[in-house]
Amino acid sequence: MECPDSEKRCNALKIVLDIRKFEIELYWKRTTYFWAFIGATLVAYCEAAKIGSGSHNFGYLLREIFSAAGLIFSFAWLKLNQGSKFWQANWEAHVDNLEDETQGPLYKVIAQSHNESQRFLGARPFSVSRVNQWVSFFIFCIWCLLVAVSAVQVSPFLHARASLILNQSSPWYNIVPFVGVALAIGSCIVIQIWGKSTFADDLKTKKKVKEDIQFYLRN
Repeated sequence: MECPDSEKRCNALKIVLDIRKFEIELYWKRTTYFWAFIGATLVAYCEAAKIGSGSHNFGYLLREIFSAAGLIFSFAWLKLNQGSKFWQANWEAHVDNLEDETQGPLYKVIAQSHNESQRFLGARPFSVSRVNQWVSFFIFCIWCLLVAVSAVQVSPFLHARASLILNQSSPWYNIVPFVGVALAIGSCIVIQIWGKSTFADDLKTKKKVKEDIQFYLRN
């Protein structure tokens, strides 16, 4: 005997909500997992940096190995964040499709407090997963830099060429710290601009009302 369509939708919505919750739990478990690996690799890299000096010693070789491992872990974490975001959005789309005729537009309606959003440290519609993606991207860039530095130190040819370019008498050597600061500030700006959720863009087109808390239908 077949179930009525309404019962099928209720059962489907329940399953989708459970899968969405499970997907979010997996997302943070995977993040913790990769943070542990990346953190351990960074500690190993720093310890290898303490071993001896010179361009051909064992310490430089270890730094190259650990920086390559960190690059792999950070790249895998970046791709995993993108995959997790894809499947989370997939199940949320299913919720949006099923909830209207069962429980109403609960997940599609978002409450926005205008007074709270005007405070300096007030609540903002940032996407947690999107910010996490940008963080993983910048960590990947850092490991790319460490791999390049280690390669220069290991290779006699690259080490000699880098010494000619980045010697203390060169003006480029003096601006390297400022480049690092500029990259750090630029990274924060990127997260501020592109770390917001899609609902943040929708709010710009919403009509403001006098009440503090207003409910908006998410597109």
